[in-house]
Amino acid sequence: MNGTVHHLPLEIRFLRQLAKRLHEYGAAAYRIEGAIRAVSDKLRFDCDVFSNPTSILLSFRPAGSDEDDTLPSQMIRVAPGGIDLGKLRFVDEVSEKVSSGEMSIAQGYHLLKAAPYLLAQPKMLPQVLAWGGVACSVTAVLGAGLQSVIAAGVVGTVIAILDQTLGKKLRPYGSWEPIAAFTAAVMTALFASQFPVEASIVNLAAILIMVPGLGLTIGVNELTTEHLVSGTARLAGSVVVLLQLAFGVVIGTQLVGAFVSSMPLDSAITLVDWSFWPAILVSAFSFGVLFCVDRRDFPIAMLAAVISFVVSRYAEPYLFGSLNVFVAALIIAALSNGYARWQNRPAMIVRLPGIIALVPGSVGYNSLSLMFANDTLLGIEMTAKLLVILASLVGGLAIGNSLVPPRRYL
Repeated sequence: MNGTVHHLPLEIRFLRQLAKRLHEYGAAAYRIEGAIRAVSDKLRFDCDVFSNPTSILLSFRPAGSDEDDTLPSQMIRVAPGGIDLGKLRFVDEVSEKVSSGEMSIAQGYHLLKAAPYLLAQPKMLPQVLAWGGVACSVTAVLGAGLQSVIAAGVVGTVIAILDQTLGKKLRPYGSWEPIAAFTAAVMTALFASQFPVEASIVNLAAILIMVPGLGLTIGVNELTTEHLVSGTARLAGSVVVLLQLAFGVVIGTQLVGAFVSSMPLDSAITLVDWSFWPAILVSAFSFGVLFCVDRRDFPIAMLAAVISFVVSRYAEPYLFGSLNVFVAALIIAALSNGYARWQNRPAMIVRLPGIIALVPGSVGYNSLSLMFANDTLLGIEMTAKLLVILASLVGGLAIGNSLVPPRRYL
């Protein structure tokens, strides 16, 4: 490998940047690989791609040439990215214009290279308020009382502020998740000592954004699409985060519980039945903010989230097992692919807000919490439930993709 990036053809430099940005903004391995192959075909290059959560390996050769003409392989070292659907839309637009000839490769390359500086970064205040909104709304949806909703909002907002400040410094060292969970548990236990608060629900709601349910789902999806390395790595990373969160909550709860006791829940103020509807609207809006959905896509993203909540809740009494999750996932997959075909935009813009209510992160968190609390049998039962939900979710997405095929890989 005697060349440098600057000596590579412009097409390959563009594809490098495309792969890097897709990874940074939350695309799964099979979507990155499919997108890079599709774009490279249009640029008249054969490409072999290997993507995993921490690196991307690219190998190129001119279309129609033999393997001896392969250019120096490219490896991009990347950190596991978050999800930014607005920036993902921008990257998709650039790749679409370059592929169609509407934009030159040089223009596309420079736009992708400058994307972190051209595109606005998520502002702290909306992100913090959205985190608190998710905590409040999830607590209400789970049927907790008014005091629990307020406590979840306060604790969730505090954790969000810490995540935006302290979390950015500690996350690279793997120490932020247990500290955040410990802090949330201590605050919740103190609330429970003064007010009739359902501590288990408040703890879960306050740190729900950190629970890697989406990572579990994407990991299983990658395994089913035969991306074994990426899927295994993503699953392992998600399990480690779940362990850290559950451990932090257990330690915090036991520490405070040794000095104070919780108030009985008899005096909790019960929410009215119709509070479910404003709660899911707040949750849908908040997830849209957290996923940085573009304003043009916000209505359809919120609609997908509301449909997911409503179907999973109201279909459950009529369907055995986790078929309600299967049906909701099927509808969201079909809706997202239909929107992608209609608007020529990535299906992920609609799919991720839609399935966030279905991902079984809370079940995984509860199963580990029970095991830490020495309730092993119930913990194993919850783990089995987790696997069933994952299978139903991935199966629903697969069938939905078959009914309404995606426009392309994103």
